[in-house]
Amino acid sequence: MDNRPGVIYSPEDGPFVASFRMTSEENRATARRWHPVQIARIERLLDLFHEFIGAHFRTFELTRPTPDACERLLFSVAHKNQIALLAILENILIGLHGAVRPLFRQVFEAQLLAKFVSSRSDLGLAEQWARGQQIAIGRSILRKLPDRLAEPIGRLYTITHKYVHATTSSQQVSLHAEDNAERTSHDLTVLGLLLHSQRHFLFRHAFSRATANCANRYARYANGLSLVAVRNETRALLAADLIEQGAEARAFIRSYRGNWAL
Repeated sequence: MDNRPGVIYSPEDGPFVASFRMTSEENRATARRWHPVQIARIERLLDLFHEFIGAHFRTFELTRPTPDACERLLFSVAHKNQIALLAILENILIGLHGAVRPLFRQVFEAQLLAKFVSSRSDLGLAEQWARGQQIAIGRSILRKLPDRLAEPIGRLYTITHKYVHATTSSQQVSLHAEDNAERTSHDLTVLGLLLHSQRHFLFRHAFSRATANCANRYARYANGLSLVAVRNETRALLAADLIEQGAEARAFIRSYRGNWAL
């Protein structure tokens, strides 16, 4: 299929919005045909993350009636990233990869900030976030990590950075899945990496021990959910994904999971 800009201006296509909505369903079917296992795994992980977050949110106010800036930040990243990760998946599937790529950066920055604040108990940085002040991730976080951790993280940060600004890598030319096969594969891979880091954040940093204890009891007695089973299934799903990742992706995952409290 011709992916020149003029192809979307053909009079035979009909009204632009209606035409795209038809194309988006075709794109969704095509993406699922190309990546059935990967997409099903991502969807299951998002469902499991939702169950895990929900059990903790329902008990958060019992254990943190007046949360400080750190706790507000961690709460916000757990909740908002869940919605953003879903938005990334859905837009990849319907063919709007260019429009959604800036979300990679927002999700990733939130993960970096949240883990750093949690690992270092950096109330000052959390309060800066709470005031709505700009935080330079490179200066405030990456430069304070050892090179062995900062370098793999910095490489992914650079990739997401080029999608945010008006560069040759930003936005898109074609709305048809057939023209964007490599981009679809690439974006699903990056989304997979962000799910690795989101799981680590959720299970190790997002909630206090008191909140986790209440959540375990609530989940078990309210709806029979075992958070241990959720942990185990998410671990198994991401272990399967890890087999498909390359060396640089594995280095990033190790670095994000590493000890930042140095």
